Amino acid sequence: MHVRHCVPAFSHLTQPFIYNLVTRSPRYGTPTSVMAWERLNPESRPFEHVHLIPRPGNGERIWNHLAAAAYPAIDLPRSRFERHVRATLARLRPDCVHAQFGSVAAWIHRACADLDIPLIVTFRGKDASAKLRKSYWWRTYREVARNAAAVAAVSEDLAEHLQPLLPEGTACQLIYTGIDTEAIPFREPQAPRGRLLSIGRLVDKKGHGDAIRALAAVRRAGLEARLTLIGEGDEGDEAAALRQLIDELALGPHVDLLGALPHEQVLEAYQEADLFIAANRTGAQGDREGIPNVLKEAQLSGVPVVATRHGGIPSAIPAAFRDELVEEGDHEALARRIQALLGQGREELAARAARHREHVRAHFSLEAEIRAYQRLYRGCAER
Repeated sequence: MHVRHCVPAFSHLTQPFIYNLVTRSPRYGTPTSVMAWERLNPESRPFEHVHLIPRPGNGERIWNHLAAAAYPAIDLPRSRFERHVRATLARLRPDCVHAQFGSVAAWIHRACADLDIPLIVTFRGKDASAKLRKSYWWRTYREVARNAAAVAAVSEDLAEHLQPLLPEGTACQLIYTGIDTEAIPFREPQAPRGRLLSIGRLVDKKGHGDAIRALAAVRRAGLEARLTLIGEGDEGDEAAALRQLIDELALGPHVDLLGALPHEQVLEAYQEADLFIAANRTGAQGDREGIPNVLKEAQLSGVPVVATRHGGIPSAIPAAFRDELVEEGDHEALARRIQALLGQGREELAARAARHREHVRAHFSLEAEIRAYQRLYRGCAER
């Protein structure tokens, strides 16, 4: 059972979940390879079996959406890029193809159908939220679902968004993105000193602005606290807006914008933090999270979390603590939760941390994800 994974670029440092799935699956008996149109970070993300094909052009993007809009009345000819995909797959003949985003499946589903190769599609966030606001993506995904052997989503929230697109009687599979739970060191919570941590790209759906406003409210309440923010995005409107907000709230000495860091340093940051802040919110264009991996890592590290009731986040939190989630954009509620946790004793925080860690280990292990996909691959290949 050979599975070819398809992504635009292999491998972004911000997408360890794809790299881990691709490189760890062979240990469980599923050989893998990758088809991509760009190779990134080969030194830090080594993997031999990567096959590159030419990047699709803008004209082909338009053609792709026209093909979806015209179907079933007209079956438009394949674009140059689709022909490259078909030739590559015809030469390599995998048992299954796994498109790691819905937007990737839009490029390859017709080639897979032409060759009668089962296609599995995983939707991870923006592809099943913001893009569905546009009618041409809705039509495109309907055709993708028609040609796919299986459709999966990484959270219940995204699965609900996708279900109306699927053929009658077809269910969207829920498969959580797993992480290597044994690779995250655990540290018993210490007596809080006000060290807050937030991690994520500098984009609006990460809610960093709300975390900064919550910090200001906490400090106005008389608590000494500071925020460390780790994430890509030193350039662009969101980064500039965050810096302006920090200046407006006079928080310059109390916020550290560290940019992107190697994963080893991110793990060290968890060890130094008193609280992890996941202030995620729906982006201006409708972009929603699946379940942030950093939220899982923080809980495995033993860091108490303050989070919003956004996307798939509730599933990542133990049921006993889900009532503590705050509504998106409510930085005052975030501040109150931060103050409450900073006021707890070490023993209470330790008991809380143990329950968070056990929840992630029970539901979000990399092995569980790989096993779930193996069952899906086998079922699709047999059909």
